[in-house]
Formats: sequence, C-alpha cells, structure tokens
Amino acid sequence: MPMVVITGLPSSGKSTIARRIADSIKEKHPETEVCVVTDEDFSETPIRSLYGNVLMEKQWRAKQKRTISQSLQKDIVISDNMNYIKGYRYELYCLSKNSHKRSIVVFVAADVDTCKFLNSEKQESDRYTNEKIGELAQRYETPNPNDRWDSPLIKIEISKEDKLPKTVEIDFDLILDYLFNDEKVKPNDSTVPKAEHEADKLNRMQIITQEIIQTIIQKQSTSLSLGKIVVPHSNSVYLCRKILTMPQLIRSKAQFLQVLKTNEAIGTDVVGTHFVEFLNTL
Repeated sequence: MPMVVITGLPSSGKSTIARRIADSIKEKHPETEVCVVTDEDFSETPIRSLYGNVLMEKQWRAKQKRTISQSLQKDIVISDNMNYIKGYRYELYCLSKNSHKRSIVVFVAADVDTCKFLNSEKQESDRYTNEKIGELAQRYETPNPNDRWDSPLIKIEISKEDKLPKTVEIDFDLILDYLFNDEKVKPNDSTVPKAEHEADKLNRMQIITQEIIQTIIQKQSTSLSLGKIVVPHSNSVYLCRKILTMPQLIRSKAQFLQVLKTNEAIGTDVVGTHFVEFLNTL
C-alpha cells in the first residue's frame, strides 16, 4: 500500500492534517493499518532545535528514512514532517517506488504570517521562534507537480481567517482514490532489479556518473547561457540553472551514490537518468 508524504512550513498545521487523513482512512477502511511517522520519533531533542545544525539534520533524516523503509510493510505510511528538501522527497519517492508502492504528496500551504499565528497558539514549550520560521521558509523548496517525486500533489490551503487546519475542507475522496484504487504500481526500469556483480555494478555506475559530470562541465564552459543540457546515459536532460564547479558536482555524485546504497534495485541501465534527476533537485 502507499506512502503519504506531508510537506509544509513549520506550524502550518501538518500534524493536524496528517491526523485527519489517518482518521479518514481508518473510518472508511477500518481494516487498514496506518503508520504515522512524526518528527519526534527520532530524537529526544525537539526537532525545532535541530534545524540549522546540518549534521544533526542529516542524522535525523537518515533515521527517519530507515523507519519509513521498515514501515512500508504496513498498509499505509504517512510521513508527517516538513519534508522541505526536494532531494529528500525524491529519496522517499525512490523508497516507495522500489517497494512497488504508490506515493502521494500532500502540501499544507500556509504563508509565513499564518504559520506565526498558528505557532503562537501552541504551548510555549512547543513553539518555534519567529526567526526560525522565517529562516525555514527561506530554505523551503515548494513541491512541483511537474516533478515525478512530487506527483500526484494535493494542495491544502491554510489561512488564519477561514481555513484553519482543524476545519479546512479536505478532499478525502480524492486522497482515498489515490490510495485505494486497484491499479497496481507498474514496475518501471528504476524498480526492476538487475542481476549484476556488485563490484562491476559500482564501477560501471562510477564511470556513468563521471561521464555525465564531464559532459556538464564541458557544455557549461562552451554555452553562452544556462538551460537544458543533453548528457549521455540519461533519458532526462540536465536543467542548468546555475554554473556548478567540478568539486560541487563530485560532491553531489558522492551523495547520490550514497543514496543508491538504500536503493539496490536501480541498475546501471537507468542510473544515469536517476543521477540527472538527482542533480535537478539541487
């Protein structure tokens, strides 16, 4: 069964929306087991105090991803936190896809003023500072329905006037249709395991990703403007929004190959496409 990825700014009402979705599932499908994975499941330290510490955030996301991966055996998993980095949402998408599960993204859309208002309604010990809300809003990467990892995307508008999280209208029928329709997830090239010797596979992936990097560097140096770059080994084009240096691309390559360790089903025939899609999330 599927995964629901909740995303939104801090204090936008994500947990309330997640609970309402879980309650709707249990009401209409009482036999279904729903696992809600929340911010506070992974650290004794409140998550709001971790944001801004790059190392602690990275460790927290790794723990969260492991828990979600283990929970995919449940009927439905709801990831209830900011999920503000599109590269991380891509990783969750890969987790779901490699398990032959559907995934949907629910965007709890509230502006900064609304988040600050809702934050002020919390107990003082549970609040973010207004400065932290503003800082995270600057870092937040809004989901895009044109990106496969953010699709299907359900947007729930929140406002402090007439669309509070507890009362805002939610199209539960649409959500349940996405979750419970009988169409099975069709394995695509990214989810079909390839029988390759591990050392040969890793070596081939290193070569493919390095050739993509070299092509990007070469075309960046000869192009007069930013735009789409066609690279080898990929069905997707690289969207060159800014000039990246060789060290930056090599670091991104290392990060991508680390992600692949949790996605063993990705073979060398599609790794180039996945690498380009990963670069496009940066």
